[in-house]
Amino acid sequence: MDMIGRIPVPSTLSREVSVVVSVSGRAQHPVGRDIVEFQAVAPGRGIIRKEAHVQQFRSSFNAFLQQLFTACARVLHIHPATPLSASIEIGRTVLPKAFEEVHIWEWQAPNWKSALRLK
Repeated sequence: MDMIGRIPVPSTLSREVSVVVSVSGRAQHPVGRDIVEFQAVAPGRGIIRKEAHVQQFRSSFNAFLQQLFTACARVLHIHPATPLSASIEIGRTVLPKAFEEVHIWEWQAPNWKSALRLK
């Protein structure tokens, strides 16, 4: 099963980008920066049910982060709609030496609120 969609990352990006991660649902798009998206083919709450799904997510998200780094993104603003297991994997795969800053945002309708800043 291929649960992760293939949204191409542009070959060059701004230094600072918003990363919308839609796995357990469709995340709201923020405004104000370039947006890149990582999403499941059919986002839903029960999408990650087995260890194999976590491993597939980890592998796909890591490849996605590599593409962001190659495209010159250095400051990430992550806007997730993810189950807990995917959120943990996002934290494990973000490389502090590759990215200067990582901002995690939390959706509190009707806006995104800053939740965490890693520097």
